[in-house]
Amino acid sequence: MKQGQGRQEADDGRTFYLWGREDLDRIFNAHGLICLAYSVQTLLVRKTDTWMSFVLKSRGTVEK
Repeated sequence: MKQGQGRQEADDGRTFYLWGREDLDRIFNAHGLICLAYSVQTLLVRKTDTWMSFVLKSRGTVEK
C-alpha cells in the first residue's frame, strides 16, 4: 500500500490511492485481520514514494 493521503497520478496514467497506517489498522480490525508484520520502504529512485507492507492473519485462522 502506498503511504500518504488522497490519491496520486503517475506519469504513465496509473492512479494510486494513498493510505495512512491508522486508517488501515481500523479497516483490518473491522474485517477480523491481525497485523503480524509491518514494514515501510522508501524508493531510492523516487524518494516521494513510500510503500507499506503488511503480513495479515485472519482471527479465525487455526495455527498448525
